[in-house]
Amino acid sequence: MTLRNAMRSLLSKGESGPADEACLLIAGEAELEAAVASRDKLMVLFYATWCPFSRAFLKVFSRHAASGDPCYARFVVDDADPTVAKYGIEIFPTVLFFEKGEL
Repeated sequence: MTLRNAMRSLLSKGESGPADEACLLIAGEAELEAAVASRDKLMVLFYATWCPFSRAFLKVFSRHAASGDPCYARFVVDDADPTVAKYGIEIFPTVLFFEKGEL
């Protein structure tokens, strides 16, 4: 099991409620691109599980995700992921908003 999968498993166990279904957990760049292409609006949180600011913001983000519009997603960046470099993300947490496939 990779570090990313282990962290996703731990994170999903600690969260429950309406935000779980409203806030997609994205596993990689291909999944992110598919989610962006399939939704009119998408707000994506890039966060690190080791970061206290990310953990605190995740709770707020999840509450807002329960509202449902726009669609919310989260992307764990604990492992070196090329998606972080692609979007120029240097700090965590970072939220990106996509509308009709455009950042």
